[in-house]
Amino acid sequence: MSVATKMLRADMYYCGKGFEALKCYVIDAEKGNKAALDTLSDIYEYGKSRLKKELGDIYYNGLGVEQNCQEGVKWYIKSARKGYSVALQILSSIADKGNLDVWKELGDMYYSGSGVPRNYANAAECYAKAADNGNKAAIDTLVDIYDRGKTVIQKELGDIYYGGHIVGQNYAEALKWYAKSAERGNADAQLRIGDMYCKGQGVEQNCLEGVKWYIKAARGGNTSARNILSNIADQGNSDVEKELGDMYYIGSGIRLNYGKAAECYAKATEKGNKAAIDTLCDIYDHGNAVIQKELGDIYYNGLVVKQNYTEALKWYVKAAEKGNAEAQFRIGDIDYNGLGVEQNCPEGVKWYIKAARLGNSSARNILIKIAGQGNYDVEKELGDMYYIGSGIRLNYGKAAECYAKASEKGNKAAIDALCDIYDRGNAVIQKEVGDIYCKGLAVKQNYAEALKWYRRSARSGNDDSMLSLALMYEKGHGVECNFSDAAKWYALAADYGNKLALDRLSYIYYQGNSTAQYQIGEIYFYGQFVKLNYANAAKWFQKSAEQGDAAAQAKLGDMFHDEIGVPKNYILALKWFQKSAEQGNAHAMYRLGDMYYYGDGVEDDDAEAEKWYRKAAELGDMDAAKTLREMKGGLQLDPDGREERVPGRAAMDAGLGVHCIVPRRAECRA
Repeated sequence: MSVATKMLRADMYYCGKGFEALKCYVIDAEKGNKAALDTLSDIYEYGKSRLKKELGDIYYNGLGVEQNCQEGVKWYIKSARKGYSVALQILSSIADKGNLDVWKELGDMYYSGSGVPRNYANAAECYAKAADNGNKAAIDTLVDIYDRGKTVIQKELGDIYYGGHIVGQNYAEALKWYAKSAERGNADAQLRIGDMYCKGQGVEQNCLEGVKWYIKAARGGNTSARNILSNIADQGNSDVEKELGDMYYIGSGIRLNYGKAAECYAKATEKGNKAAIDTLCDIYDHGNAVIQKELGDIYYNGLVVKQNYTEALKWYVKAAEKGNAEAQFRIGDIDYNGLGVEQNCPEGVKWYIKAARLGNSSARNILIKIAGQGNYDVEKELGDMYYIGSGIRLNYGKAAECYAKASEKGNKAAIDALCDIYDRGNAVIQKEVGDIYCKGLAVKQNYAEALKWYRRSARSGNDDSMLSLALMYEKGHGVECNFSDAAKWYALAADYGNKLALDRLSYIYYQGNSTAQYQIGEIYFYGQFVKLNYANAAKWFQKSAEQGDAAAQAKLGDMFHDEIGVPKNYILALKWFQKSAEQGNAHAMYRLGDMYYYGDGVEDDDAEAEKWYRKAAELGDMDAAKTLREMKGGLQLDPDGREERVPGRAAMDAGLGVHCIVPRRAECRA
């Protein structure tokens, strides 16, 4: 078979990714075929990892060529670095048979993450195996790692020599690697050094040195080291207890915890540790209020030291001065109950109030209990808290209840507070106070007092108070039953958008109350709460007018006369004005005067007009009074502020005046 034919066959095999193709290339390359040699070079540089492994098989096992293990390993390494796991397994097998160079290569791969996930432990294991058997390249790498390497792999190397799993156990070598890693802050290495000193492994036993390394490891976040230190502290080592306190106090290697810090400091102090005593003194003078409070708790409850209320009070006072509500609450307990001090209830209440104002619910609950036992000074204080939202969500109802209770018992401060609320206070709380007296919630039921508060609140625009007033007038609570006044307040409340008030107005209407019907008409006429609707207004005014309501009759007369929501009808206008005027409605009288003067639906009749104008004026209608002056003549100020006589309307009509101030309608139309 010719060389060209062999190459063609090899290319065909290669395109099919066949093993035979590689053998052909190798055999031909061995015989000096340049094309085959070039193809192998191309595979070496750019080929797929599987092909490189296959080439490794050919050379390592002498398949069709003279066996060349070194060349085979080269191809296996090339394939493994490209991520081919089969090649990596073959290399591991070769290394296990004693090939130290392969161990070194595998170490490099794990160290740099070449073809495999980076794994410092595996890298350290490979380097240690190679170095332990004298591989100079591995030794040089370890030296470099020792001098400049990563702390993690330095620690892993320490573990290899410490455990002796893959090399002979060597504590000295382990300590060397741990020390190098520990210097760079590796907490696990620091823990191991602590173990070695405490157990005397590779060094002379030295527990103090071991504890020092445990502390370093614990400060680096190593939980095993911290647990060991806790055990040592429990065995009576106050220095370690103090160190643990420091860790908790500043959050060094562990989450900051003032309670634990205080506990450790207190334990160490009890054992006479001067450093702990100095730290507590510093905390007392300048320290965090939370830890001062925690120290108070320790002495108050006797958690880790003997119970000592005096010592607890000392710490609580210091924390309370910095605004710690829990400490203030505890001082209240101590004073109110006489714990370790002479009982002083007023002083205890004072501290409870301070704590409650800062939001301490336990203190607030105790104050509520004390108030319930008849202490109305406390009731007043609770009212203040609810009124301004001090330490608790603002609640006018609760504030009003507290003030009312205290006032009922003669508490002057509460009475003054209620007076201030009455004169200048919030309309909502004025309404709440009204509710308390109306319903007898916290005091004896008192409708007169309730009416007083509802009126004050209603004048400030509170529609709920308007509704409450209306209900009292409707039901006759504290006042004589009066549907007209009830309807008035319902209408005012409805004008502010109170839907319930509008519903109550409708109810009164169905009971046949003319005032309510009139008020509903007003709501539609002026567009109060509902869309303006003159037709609906006229309907409600008519219902009320037919029941004899003078205001509704006058309003209906206006609408027929002025063509507002209904067709113009002077006859109906005259009818309703007359009915209203007969009941003494001044506005209806004035409008009747106009109709007679201008001849709207009647003959002109100045005498009749003057009669009605006069009646309206006598009832205080200003428009009627003005019209009378114009008819009879009167005084007015000229542009320079001097009085001048105005010709009477009759004179004007006769042409004696300069112009007709109020001409007859017929003349204007002409």
